[in-house]
Amino acid sequence: MRPDRAAVLIEAAQSALQLTGVGLFLVLLLRDRRYIGGAVLLLIGAALLVKGVAAMLLLKPALWDAWLKPGVSIGIATGLLVLLCIVFMPRPVQLAACATALLASLLLPILVSDLPPARASLTLFSWRYGHLLNFNGLTQSMLLAWPLAVAAWLFALAGRPGWGDPRERRAGAPL
Repeated sequence: MRPDRAAVLIEAAQSALQLTGVGLFLVLLLRDRRYIGGAVLLLIGAALLVKGVAAMLLLKPALWDAWLKPGVSIGIATGLLVLLCIVFMPRPVQLAACATALLASLLLPILVSDLPPARASLTLFSWRYGHLLNFNGLTQSMLLAWPLAVAAWLFALAGRPGWGDPRERRAGAPL
C-alpha cells in the first residue's frame, strides 16, 4: 500500500472510531431512545460547523477548504454506519463498543506513528509561528485525557450490579 493510501486509511479509521465512540457516548447519556437520531445528527452537524468556521478563520485563505480530507469523509460515513448498527444492540454491548472505539482511536496514531507522512501543521496557519503552541499543548492534553476518563467512567458504570437491565431502566434508575 502506498503511503498516501495508508494515510487515508489511517485517517478514515481514526475518524470512524472517534465518531463511533463519541456517538455511542451520547447514546449512553440519553434516557429516551427516540431522541438518538436527532441528537447524533445535531452533534455531527455542530462539530462540522465549528470545525469549518475555525478552519476558515485560522487557516490561510488558500487552504481553508482543505480541512475536510478524503480520509475524514470516509471515516465519518463508516462511523455513521457502525454507529447505526451498534445503536440497536443492548446497552452493555454499546458500553463496551464505546470504550473500545475511544481507546482504539487514542492508540491508533501511536501504533502507526511512522506510517503517515509527518505534516508541519503550523505552516498552514496565517499567523506567526508559535501562536498555537500553548493552545496546541492544551488541546493535545485534552484529546489524550478525555477518552481515558470516559472509558474509566464506562467501565465503572458497567461494574454496577444490574446495569443495562431494561427492567431497571423502566423503574427510573439513573443511566
